[in-house]
Amino acid sequence: MMRTPRVHPARPRIDAALDDLTDGGLALICGSAGYGKSSAVAAWGIRADRPMRWLRASRSLDDALHLAADEDDGARLPRLARAVRQRQTAAVCAAALIADLSAPHSELILVIDDADALAESPEGLAFLRTLAERAPDRSRVALIGRRVAQLRLIAARAKRQVMHIGAAALRVTPRQTRQIAEAKGWSGAPTALEEARRAAAGNGGILATWLDQMREGGDRAELDEFIRRDVVGGSGPLLARLAHPAGEEANPELLHALWEEGLLIAPADQDELGEIGWTIPRFIAETLNLPHHLGAVSDSAEIAPEHSPVPRVVSPVAVVHDLGPLSIEVAGRRVEGTAIRPRSVALLHYLATRPRHAATRDEAIDALWPEAEAQAGLNSLNQAIYHLRRALDPDYDLALQ
Repeated sequence: MMRTPRVHPARPRIDAALDDLTDGGLALICGSAGYGKSSAVAAWGIRADRPMRWLRASRSLDDALHLAADEDDGARLPRLARAVRQRQTAAVCAAALIADLSAPHSELILVIDDADALAESPEGLAFLRTLAERAPDRSRVALIGRRVAQLRLIAARAKRQVMHIGAAALRVTPRQTRQIAEAKGWSGAPTALEEARRAAAGNGGILATWLDQMREGGDRAELDEFIRRDVVGGSGPLLARLAHPAGEEANPELLHALWEEGLLIAPADQDELGEIGWTIPRFIAETLNLPHHLGAVSDSAEIAPEHSPVPRVVSPVAVVHDLGPLSIEVAGRRVEGTAIRPRSVALLHYLATRPRHAATRDEAIDALWPEAEAQAGLNSLNQAIYHLRRALDPDYDLALQ
């Protein structure tokens, strides 16, 4: 019997996103199996400023409501508890739960796990729609599931502030990957570990299962079973159709949905793990016997946020001389390395030797400030970037005014 991988590293990106969820807000947290969605939300809830209640929707709405009432025991959901004791219908119990959330001074966080499973039944879908479309109050709601059409429609019709959190925010970072590897007794090369993280699209569950296989020296049967059954699920035909297009153009909304679920990787200019064009994560592609790169995809298939700031155009660096004293030629000027702060020079060297001359913030912090706390490392990186930009562009400060 397959062992379900359990991965519980710190998740600063999703923590930061959920910290921004305001009263009356709705968070839609989507990703395939293995990304640790529920455990990440549960860990965040431990330090949240208000009580959290869960509605586990793996079965029917009626069962989920009864379980929630049992776990709460009337402490924060008294109306729901009374409706359950009176053996009311699921619709009446759902209305009681919503009344509890709307009560003055309730200020609850309600987490609905497996929300996509709940949306498959008419009564469950009606409950989710009522929950999202009612007027905002002091409660906060988080829906956890896969990126199915019903959840997207519910979020689109919500009267609450909606926060979308996809697989990119749930990916394990290089540092978290090393923590998982240490827990699994990994003794291989760090480069192989990073390649595996990218092949798994940052899916901690896939990575943990792969590490188990490598340690035990077995074949990939367990990894393939986990990917095919739990990670990909019913999306296999969609991925096959995208990998072998029959003269049809890929739907940008479909690409975006699969990317948010962690089943695709966007191009490098939009995704920290990306390459040239849209790709299927290598572990998933190998399991499904599909090509890694997708077929023809429209250039309009982008994942950029709706309100992206217009980037400032900076003259490109022409030449970096790093044999002997460092100097840089940029926009017809020569900048000596001694005029740049040492940490900024280290950052420049690091980026110049990276594939595609790019790195994520976590990767740069791990490389240059490995012992720093998360916030301290981010501050150091921001300062290094700022001083490097000032050195390369004399008008940089004026552009910020």
